[in-house]
Amino acid sequence: MPQLVFQHKELPDPYRWILPGSKSLSHRYIIAQKLYAPDCLLNNLSSSTDTQALLKAIEQPERVHFEDGATPLRFFIALAAALSWNSTLDAGPRLRQRPIQDLIHCLGLSPLTQFPYTVEGALAPRSLWEVSTSESSQYLSAILLIAPFVHGQGNPCQVRYPAEFPSKPYADMTLKVLEEFGIQQQQNGDILTLTWTHTKAPTQISIEPDWSSAAFAYNICLALNSVHIELPGLRKHSWQGDSQIQGIYDHLGIASSETPDGLTIFPRKDHRFTPQAILNLSQMPDSVPALACAYAFKNESVCLEGIENLVFKESNRIEALMHNFSALGIEHSYQNGSMCIAGSSHARQPHASIETFQDHRIAMAFALFAVRQPLNLSETQSVNKSFPHFWAGLKDLNFDWK
Repeated sequence: MPQLVFQHKELPDPYRWILPGSKSLSHRYIIAQKLYAPDCLLNNLSSSTDTQALLKAIEQPERVHFEDGATPLRFFIALAAALSWNSTLDAGPRLRQRPIQDLIHCLGLSPLTQFPYTVEGALAPRSLWEVSTSESSQYLSAILLIAPFVHGQGNPCQVRYPAEFPSKPYADMTLKVLEEFGIQQQQNGDILTLTWTHTKAPTQISIEPDWSSAAFAYNICLALNSVHIELPGLRKHSWQGDSQIQGIYDHLGIASSETPDGLTIFPRKDHRFTPQAILNLSQMPDSVPALACAYAFKNESVCLEGIENLVFKESNRIEALMHNFSALGIEHSYQNGSMCIAGSSHARQPHASIETFQDHRIAMAFALFAVRQPLNLSETQSVNKSFPHFWAGLKDLNFDWK
């Protein structure tokens, strides 16, 4: 079991941390490029295994294995149906447990009873696409991406979905991407009309760095409490919903300063603790592990609400957080979609064992505790799913393995 330790020696200041391209944006641009602008060049695509899996699936669509990538699987099913591909798909153990039936039903495909699963048949235009968003906003994003293509240029299509739902910023991001590819949009109540216009398609797009990954850079900045971290290319005002973490980390004492090159984050010397916070994180669920660990590390009380859908992620993240908080002696409770973390903890052990549950965000979220005590991690490879160079960045900042 690898042990993560922190070496107390001079730190590089400032430290320039290159984040991967946004995984969420990469997946949406890849699908939009395939359907609407095949010659468009995509720069700074995410280097994550999820993104590589989606690219490989599009190159070799006949038989595809998605080990643990829910987004690539969901988006690819919609793409394969739109392009009338006959694709046989398989998935790893955890991915087989994650929800997808509502998307398959919306697409009108044969029900998924077991893996391997074959996508076959052609999608036809329909009067109305109706999408459930209760389990995942990715179902809606998948339909938004392919519906204008199915209807063809100049032909409007209508999609009905609720006005408010968890992770709505991800669907809003999808619409922003479609707008770049000439998809005209008109909202009327709960019905959105999309039309693939004859607008000239983009020839080149540069994908901004990943705000979901940036949360872990904020955590390390908070733990070190002395270093300026430069995040080149990161935009303060971003389509990515997780950019909202800036205000939350400001509450925790980490400031965000826009520069011509991107963003610099650093500890605020004037920071003062405030009473217990209540945060509804239903619109940025990917940031929950990082934020939960940040509050726990600072010994600040917080209640994180709207997180019930975390049970559907790469692990049951609610159970994963509670398991590891218990290992670290951090007081916490969970009830009805709300996790409360007390601003106190029990006596720390000389070292602690962190079970990642093969979940990239759990592994990265708990890394900041190595500043206080050695951490035995159950594995380290899961970070490749979203932030392959995460451990290399930590090594530059005096973290190391034993």
